[in-house]
Amino acid sequence: MNKIGIIFIFILGSSACSTTKNLSVDNFYNKLWTLEKINALSDAENTLFSKAGLKFSEADSVYSGSNGCNMISGKYILKGHKISFSEGLSTKRFCKGIDEQKFQEVLRNTETIKIKKGKLFLMNGETVLAVFKSKQVND
Repeated sequence: MNKIGIIFIFILGSSACSTTKNLSVDNFYNKLWTLEKINALSDAENTLFSKAGLKFSEADSVYSGSNGCNMISGKYILKGHKISFSEGLSTKRFCKGIDEQKFQEVLRNTETIKIKKGKLFLMNGETVLAVFKSKQVND
């Protein structure tokens, strides 16, 4: 019984990480990840971020995209499913009504990522901070 329990835990643990263990050009890097929602915001606030999204370069570990108004880019460190984002660079256009800091706060607080059914989840512990949907870059 004890051996069966250990095998079950091993299998369960292995399958829990399988969605992010093998990141590839097809499931992570060759995508434009468009923001669906930041969980801490209302539906009305989330509509202001309709142009937000991220792309990840595998070759140089650079992320780029938009925070809903300004273009952003910076470095990221990805080890397995753990990720951290540098503050990076941003253009400085004025954006009426968009609190860009809320998007930056999501990146700052993200500790792990999870990919499931074409969606990218930025997470802090078990808490989902934001959800992105995938789109092929060449679409």
